[in-house]
Amino acid sequence: MKIVKLNDSDDLQKRIEACYKMEHALLCDKLKLGINGLEWLVLQTNVTDEKKKSLDQYVNLAGSTLKKNITQLFIDAVNMDSDTFYETHELNWWIAIDETITFLSILKQQDYNGYLYFLNKIYSGGCE
Repeated sequence: MKIVKLNDSDDLQKRIEACYKMEHALLCDKLKLGINGLEWLVLQTNVTDEKKKSLDQYVNLAGSTLKKNITQLFIDAVNMDSDTFYETHELNWWIAIDETITFLSILKQQDYNGYLYFLNKIYSGGCE
């Protein structure tokens, strides 16, 4: 394991920005692959108790407090880019896509047929 010393905050900022760009590129590339890319992202997800709690809070906030259709939010998070998603829902896409992938991972573990049904909804035009 190599320990990297950071010289200053600018160096740290550059590294964080590079990681962000790499994560964004990977996520976008996988989503462009369609169902296979989304499936790959779901398989990479480690659903911890913290992620379950975060998903519960997101669903509660977006659904109950903001009166958003959670199913449509999850579908749009997969099918829209970050700017379009924000313009449509006035919510952060990064948070939405993370919660969507967590939701799909849990759904796949607990109800595989429901998972397949939801994937079909995502790629067949959503709830509309």
